[in-house]
Amino acid sequence: MELHESKLVEFHWDNPSRPELVDLREKYDLAKVVESGKNDFDKILLLKQWVFEKLPYGKNPKKTYHKASEILADSDNGGEFYCSHYAQVFMECANALGFTARKVGVDNDHEFGEEEMHHGINDIWDPFHEKWMVVDAMHNLHFEKDGLPLNALEIRNEYIRNDGKDIEGVVGNNEKRIIYHGSESGFDTPSNYFWFLVYTDNGPDMWKSPTLLFVDSQNQNKIWTRGGKNKGEFMPHPMYQGQFVKVTDSEVIYPHIGSE
Repeated sequence: MELHESKLVEFHWDNPSRPELVDLREKYDLAKVVESGKNDFDKILLLKQWVFEKLPYGKNPKKTYHKASEILADSDNGGEFYCSHYAQVFMECANALGFTARKVGVDNDHEFGEEEMHHGINDIWDPFHEKWMVVDAMHNLHFEKDGLPLNALEIRNEYIRNDGKDIEGVVGNNEKRIIYHGSESGFDTPSNYFWFLVYTDNGPDMWKSPTLLFVDSQNQNKIWTRGGKNKGEFMPHPMYQGQFVKVTDSEVIYPHIGSE
């Protein structure tokens, strides 16, 4: 499937002063949620844990949600939520606290016709380590190598290189560390980072924003498909229909976020 590569990618970052983010910050006292963190990295992990504990997991949401406020309103009222909802809440709450977080979608290779494992997570700029890192709030998880948090491309490259055997999954704030042996599969494993997309807008217009699809020699002759045994016929990812922007330069996807 032919994609045009864009050399110029424009990101639109949300503003912590936007009224909806101010309301989130005040209503849920987000500053208190992260106040025990010794640094920004600790605060990211504390927020991740709070979102994980706040949202009841389930596969039958009451309705279609596009705002963290709607999700959180139903979280104490019998709501059930899955990955996309965890990612939406984490993103907006992180942005309300002054971080730069965005929505990311990941999936496995499907090389052997595996069921799709499309999963919604977040990228967030970690000022402490001065790099982007993955946050999977639904599993209260991030990934590290040699003590550094990893972004989606780094996880992908480690999996391609040696099945992710040098990666550790970190649950909570160092509550549990997971060692990978290369045979693991699932939404919360390095194998599920072969494909990834990144939204270029992390605010209210996210859903209609151009969406970056990373392409290199490993996937340039492949098509990202959705479907499988329990999800219907395999079809090309719907974002090929005008929303995907092909990117081959990792520095385009991962811009440095300088401090003010």
